[in-house]
Amino acid sequence: ALRANGGTVVTGARVSAVTRESDVWQVKTAAGDFAAPVLVNAAGAWADVIADMAGATPIGLEPRRRTVISFAAPEGEDVRHWPFTKTVGEGFYLLPEGRGALLASSMDQTP
Repeated sequence: ALRANGGTVVTGARVSAVTRESDVWQVKTAAGDFAAPVLVNAAGAWADVIADMAGATPIGLEPRRRTVISFAAPEGEDVRHWPFTKTVGEGFYLLPEGRGALLASSMDQTP
């Protein structure tokens, strides 16, 4: 819908500045400068950095490395309806990823 309405999705471009002039957000990035009346902070674990640049109060987010693997489901199995499975407490989780793949994570969170 964003693209259909003339919007642009830019990924992997480091933001160097966020300012507000009148009713428009100005964002300077490695991929160029952008302006819009609405700013969506979709920076994930780096959202506090963007919030700080925009003058908003950070909420304590920090980037963490997580281990995730995706692998083929057992041959001939349609795993789309398999349940999300998680160990009690720390450990790992497993869930279907499409028709023929599974995704697993050790739930690590390395700063």
